[in-house]
Amino acid sequence: MSAILSATDGLGSLRTFVLRSDEERTPVLPWLSAARDENALYIVLHVHDSVAVRHDGDEVVLKPDDMGFCDAGLCDSPRFGDQFRMTVFRVPRRRLDVADSDLRRVMGVPLGCEEGTGALVSGFLSALASQTAFHRTHIGYRIARNAVDLLAALVTEFVEGEQANSSGIGAQTPSRIRAFIELHLTDPDLSPESIVLAHHISVRCLHKLFQSEGTAARQRVS
Repeated sequence: MSAILSATDGLGSLRTFVLRSDEERTPVLPWLSAARDENALYIVLHVHDSVAVRHDGDEVVLKPDDMGFCDAGLCDSPRFGDQFRMTVFRVPRRRLDVADSDLRRVMGVPLGCEEGTGALVSGFLSALASQTAFHRTHIGYRIARNAVDLLAALVTEFVEGEQANSSGIGAQTPSRIRAFIELHLTDPDLSPESIVLAHHISVRCLHKLFQSEGTAARQRVS
């Protein structure tokens, strides 16, 4: 699947890229270009159709309205559906003012943005990317700084929520996944990808959760 990429540098340190399907042109993706910034983070906001981004060897499946944080050095070329569209934001790590240990925890994890902080951040970023009148203006730069602060808040919320649930996640998540598998056992579309989409985890996380399970359980998520 080919694609077309358009970009803007009119928001200071925050750069935006719009990636959409195209039958004739194949872009050099921002995190794969020779000019990529190894000290930058790429935030993918998926808008339409299906897309899977391979990050650190793990395929992360995003559905519309999901968001994902990617490290430039660990991201490969995405696998797209026929009519996809997504917006990519590039921001220097230092601008986020978030600990590297916290950033590593959120990397490659699909974040659902249907409600709460995720919905607020994705809505703000989407509006900012589309409002070209703000680009290259003093107000636009100030708004872009606010966008970076919102991204940092989203990372902080994710990490704090993960820490709060860490004591019960080992028992609760596999239990929910097992129930989901049993419910959809006769569904021909049941696959690791459909399971991770339903539970907002990565394929690697899915397999890790079931490493200690029996052979039959591991086969169902393979």
